[in-house]
Amino acid sequence: MKLRLLALSLLAAAVLTACSAVDKSAEADTYKQPKIEAVEVSMEEYPKKIGELHQKLNDGFKDMQLIGAEESSEDRNKKIADQLQTIQDVVNEYKAIKAPAQYEEIHMMYLEAAKLYDEGLSYNRKGLAEQDNDTWQKADTYFADASAIWSEAFAQLSEITPIPLGDGTITTEDLKNLDKSAGIDRDAVRKNISEDGKELVGKWGFKDSKPSIVMYEDGKYEGYGNDAYPSKDNAFIGKWEWDDKRKLIVFTNEKLFKDGKETEMNRPTMTMEVLNFGDGQLFMRDIETLGDFRYESKEEQ
Repeated sequence: MKLRLLALSLLAAAVLTACSAVDKSAEADTYKQPKIEAVEVSMEEYPKKIGELHQKLNDGFKDMQLIGAEESSEDRNKKIADQLQTIQDVVNEYKAIKAPAQYEEIHMMYLEAAKLYDEGLSYNRKGLAEQDNDTWQKADTYFADASAIWSEAFAQLSEITPIPLGDGTITTEDLKNLDKSAGIDRDAVRKNISEDGKELVGKWGFKDSKPSIVMYEDGKYEGYGNDAYPSKDNAFIGKWEWDDKRKLIVFTNEKLFKDGKETEMNRPTMTMEVLNFGDGQLFMRDIETLGDFRYESKEEQ
């Protein structure tokens, strides 16, 4: 059976597919949520604690990805079960925090994410125990939604105060400065693109080139290569959708034309993470190929 092990990076989610015959001796989902008494954390300690847990949760999913890459064995399945518990323990640590008044609203987001992580982990445990891939994969949606809320809470907190990461020698402010040197500004994406993504409507392309993509208000889109715009003899025709939680544009290709003839396409869906947006600039990264697209507005064409 194939298990899709979801791994979260600090700013994005990645999926690893690992092949295994799941061991039926793995425990069923007998996990019972413990009674957790939240302990008040001071205003000074809260960012430090969140930075610590952020790293631990991130590492927990990364380690799960590494386990998924191992050869199928009984030991591997035991490792998966143990790692699910490790991740669960970190999620429970978020619940054990009583946030100071200044950060109360942000922490409510973390608690909302924790509930979704609980649901996802439960499906993972059941899928592992029952040798059922469909049950295992039901976790993906919960993890994706949890990750989006978790990331948004972290982004909002980092706007208020730098958050120490790892051993505390670097902070979120340091990472933002590194990102900006590479043209990445996720705060600009959050601030400049509304929930419905209407700001993305228009024509976009490389500097000194014709439009490469056109996104319409009704959700339709056209993609062009090699300065083919506006001829549709060589173009992708389909739909686009803005995923505000994860800051992604999902392009669904319905038709592909080459030399005026409809042809088979090898990528029905393309998902782009928006890394910067504003002042007529759109910077995207293909989450599958990791290719970068630094576009500018082509509304005059």
